[in-house]
Amino acid sequence: MSGPDPCASSHRRQLLCTEGTDGYRAVRRSQTPAEQIKSALRHASQIASQGALHVAQAAVEHVLLEKVVGAVVGRGAGTAAGHAAGAISAYAALGYEGTEILYDAVIKRSMREGRDLAAALARDNRDVAMLCVVHLIEPGAVPQAYFIARAREVGADRYGAHVSTRAATDLVARANKGEADAAQLRDRIVRGFKDGLFEAHRREIGSRDALADALRDASLRERYQLDPAFHQGVQAAIAQAQAEPDAWRTAVDQARKTAADADRLRELARTISVA
Repeated sequence: MSGPDPCASSHRRQLLCTEGTDGYRAVRRSQTPAEQIKSALRHASQIASQGALHVAQAAVEHVLLEKVVGAVVGRGAGTAAGHAAGAISAYAALGYEGTEILYDAVIKRSMREGRDLAAALARDNRDVAMLCVVHLIEPGAVPQAYFIARAREVGADRYGAHVSTRAATDLVARANKGEADAAQLRDRIVRGFKDGLFEAHRREIGSRDALADALRDASLRERYQLDPAFHQGVQAAIAQAQAEPDAWRTAVDQARKTAADADRLRELARTISVA
């Protein structure tokens, strides 16, 4: 649909226009010491391949220091205390430079991780708001088990005035009143979710492994990463496969039949145009 971006035309729909796809759990996992050290090692390996091994080693050592200090400050890990004390003493001996490194390792890291978690929680609330929009427009379109699980994650199942449900009902109400930008956003959410659900069913994506294999397709990967509603549709299909396997299999069969029928119609259209 042509026209201005509905996300740029009204602050009222700020939550539903939140960008990104990684939720709170995914971001929290990425912040564990093990995951961050793995990331640092990968980064160091890339630097080393460019002929700067000493820079790579320094990068890893600095991140390791962050993790040890983080363990003591944030988690009270006893076994890390001795190592941290030695590391802190060494950096403190460097004077201002060492103090600055420690500040970056502890304070700045905590602030950065806090901001990342807050943004991820906003994305979780947005996802539930999108599911509510789809449910209001097409009841039954969202697999029930997935809808309930996501709502519980953000507390929307306990509070009638939750930010997610408020955002969804506000959007639908304004769209029903004829506000063009609200209607455009509503339709974009519903269409994106249904497209994601259909693609996941058509491709028989019913597990994390199947998803990883399917995402080798660049076009699917791009939309999955950039379109939150489409992303939710795919995730809903995976959850459905686990919680409601019979319903998932029925949906897969129907999607594959629909896709095959569409292919036959396109082939017929090409034949007619050539004749």
